[in-house]
Amino acid sequence: MADQAPLEPSVAAQEICTWLLKSGFQTWEEVGSEVSDDDIQTVVTTGHADLLRMFVARANSGSLRGPIWELLISTATRLQSRSTSRTSLEAEGLQPRQVPGWMKTQASSKGAASVLGGLADAVGSLRYKCVSQSSLRQYASGLRCYVRFAVTALDLSKGCSSESNAVLPAREDLVCLWLSTFRNQDTAKCYLTHLRKWHEWLDLSKKWDTIAVRQTAQGLSRNPRKTLAEKPRVSIQMLRNMVKRAIGRGLIDFSLAAIMGYHFLLRIPSELLVASVGQLIVNDSAKEVTLVLPRRKNLPAGDKQVRSCCCKTDSLTCPVEAAKALLERRGSSLLDGDPLFPLLSYRAFLFILRSTLSGMGVGDAESFGSHALRRGAASDLAKSGSSFQQICALGSWRSRVPASVYVDLAEVQKLASSTFMSLLEESDSESGEV
Repeated sequence: MADQAPLEPSVAAQEICTWLLKSGFQTWEEVGSEVSDDDIQTVVTTGHADLLRMFVARANSGSLRGPIWELLISTATRLQSRSTSRTSLEAEGLQPRQVPGWMKTQASSKGAASVLGGLADAVGSLRYKCVSQSSLRQYASGLRCYVRFAVTALDLSKGCSSESNAVLPAREDLVCLWLSTFRNQDTAKCYLTHLRKWHEWLDLSKKWDTIAVRQTAQGLSRNPRKTLAEKPRVSIQMLRNMVKRAIGRGLIDFSLAAIMGYHFLLRIPSELLVASVGQLIVNDSAKEVTLVLPRRKNLPAGDKQVRSCCCKTDSLTCPVEAAKALLERRGSSLLDGDPLFPLLSYRAFLFILRSTLSGMGVGDAESFGSHALRRGAASDLAKSGSSFQQICALGSWRSRVPASVYVDLAEVQKLASSTFMSLLEESDSESGEV
């Protein structure tokens, strides 16, 4: 490969990802020697090129050890966003009916092999770009899940089977075993689709995708549905107690982050902790705070959420006051792009959340995750009379997920029933009015 002309950036990004992934799932010796520094140089982003160069250097020196699936999959998903270069055909801006003439002209000067090879490279790049980067990240979850299972199963079967120990391509027997571990058929089918997609992108054999695999996935629909344990949530009262305790320990940034995360129903790692100063706008005259999110999980075009002051009823956890305090702590000399929480990592947030809840006497504090704030806010909104449509809009849910996962339906139904009964008791049923 080193003797060939450097590839186009989009093609290089795609093919280097393929080589890296194949070598990581199989052995470096099979393909590591195919990657040259000239190929890596064509990857535009310096950080990505450096990362690839590190992988290849460590592979060729034999110092790369252990399970590296996570890093390789992450690298592939990030590099996919760099596949943006245009082919010479696209640059010409020709209509489809003009292409045959263009091909003949190019072939006379560059050779037929060069023209056809360029088109073939474009096909490979288009296949890799057929989904958005966010979708590719979601597809990576299914691949990670299968790889982890396959690595464990292969390790347990050492000496018990004469089958190949290669993790990829997938094997029919391992895929069937993997599918049998799912309790939800929809999740299993989604992950199976993810696995198929990655086999297509990596040009790996799909002989494993048999009738037996499809029947196993279909059979999951007959499994009895288990009632899932209720996931922990931080209610508004718990938030007040937690903030009081955290402030007493001098954990101001965490307290402000918890308040903002609760009121804006934020995903802590991807929406709150990455927020910058310019995303937070306080309107003193209207007593409102606006949070501008450049992107959300189900809103790639971004979102703008507004919350009002609630000092009359709860000044401690008022989002407007929390936003003011947060901006004051960051100082007036900061730029819009500076982070709101420069010293608060996701790991630190979780540790403080759980230790604070434990100090409050919450018995299962270790089971609380960052989504506990979203669950608590969604449930509190439902209890206060907000519709599921409103809750979905506030939390950027694409469907009625809060109805089954985030909102405590039993409590909502109990509240609705008691409210309805009180209305009946107050009404005059014999007045003749309908």
